[in-house]
Amino acid sequence: MVDRPRILKEALVTAVVVGAAWIARWLLMVLFGVHFALITFFPAMFWLASWGGFRTTIFGLILSAPILGSALWNPDPLSSVTLPDYKIALGLYAVLSLAAGWLGNKAIVAKSTAWQATNSALNEGKQLRVNVANRRRAEEALTFLANASSSLAALVDRESALQQAARLPIPFRDLPCRLARARAASTPSRHRCLFRS
Repeated sequence: MVDRPRILKEALVTAVVVGAAWIARWLLMVLFGVHFALITFFPAMFWLASWGGFRTTIFGLILSAPILGSALWNPDPLSSVTLPDYKIALGLYAVLSLAAGWLGNKAIVAKSTAWQATNSALNEGKQLRVNVANRRRAEEALTFLANASSSLAALVDRESALQQAARLPIPFRDLPCRLARARAASTPSRHRCLFRS
């Protein structure tokens, strides 16, 4: 499926970058003359390749080749650069731009893959922490049940069974609780829990 807004954005950015390269070349002609005709177009194409990949580089070549062709095929008669030299330079420009576009596309895919792998690892780490916490809670509950059953199974008399039963949930629930015994003459012993705040 074609992503039209993305293609339009790439075409617009390409047009701006190629236009900026042409303006910069025109300004630098004062310093270098016609000997370095592609001096600003190589960095522009490399930037387009790293930003948008192969398709953006193709757009850049399509926009810059006619501009460069018209400029290079009408060389300055006073310059020492000949027409075959310009043809070789334009051919190298096209080949290096396509290679940069291919490498830029590979780099973009690698970044995307790395980003997806990082997100996947983070999600798996979160799930692992949840699983560990659930296992820890299950182990605590099983330990509590094992302690309770072994303690209650070992007791025979009622008073020690009630004392042991009252002490069991305290470490499990982490409640600051104190057992106090209230003795009454007519009843056996009573237990109550006093909570501190």
